[in-house]
Amino acid sequence: MKLAFRNTKLKIKVAVIADAALGPFPYVDPGNTFDRYLVESNRTPYECMWHTIGAFYSSNQWNGLSNERLEQRCNQLASQGCYELTSGKDINGYSSNHKVIVSPQAIKEASERWIQYGWLNYEEKRADKLKFAGRAAKWTALIAGGGSIFGI
Repeated sequence: MKLAFRNTKLKIKVAVIADAALGPFPYVDPGNTFDRYLVESNRTPYECMWHTIGAFYSSNQWNGLSNERLEQRCNQLASQGCYELTSGKDINGYSSNHKVIVSPQAIKEASERWIQYGWLNYEEKRADKLKFAGRAAKWTALIAGGGSIFGI
């Protein structure tokens, strides 16, 4: 399963572990969608950071794990650390498959950085907007579909 299809909590856990293993990631402003599409024709620095996180996720073959197994793996790394992770890409976006070390302390520091930089808040707000948009689309489809929610 692609990282983009995971729930927000799991995406953030993976991102924090990637930051701890590959980073620290430098501060980049996530901006807003409107500004990104007006100004940028290529990936923004924030999108590039997520691309690096996605490569890290895939190179460690976490895309084959269930949500429960991925959650267990992230929690294990946060409590015990690991020496067997594959980088996927370096912080500059170049392909790399070297082994990286991540410690519980590095994960704690990365977690604090995600809060300090506002990335955690941004991703949570983004997820809330997407949930609302999905619910609104569902209701619109039901109403436009002949009022089937009313049993007509």
